[in-house]
Amino acid sequence: MQHAIGKARDHLEQATTLLGALFGKDFHMTARDDDRRAGIEATLRKVLRHVREGRDALRPVSKDG
Repeated sequence: MQHAIGKARDHLEQATTLLGALFGKDFHMTARDDDRRAGIEATLRKVLRHVREGRDALRPVSKDG
């Protein structure tokens, strides 16, 4: 169980690090970010992957498994 929780934590930390780098501390984007759209979308796909892997790591120990 500790392994599953640690794995989920690691994925969620990676996701929040990616979001922090993408948006900054105030989660604010401006029109200038349109030039970075492809990179933003790629980063958001990575974030989603980490969130899903974190969720999946917890499934074996969750009540609804």
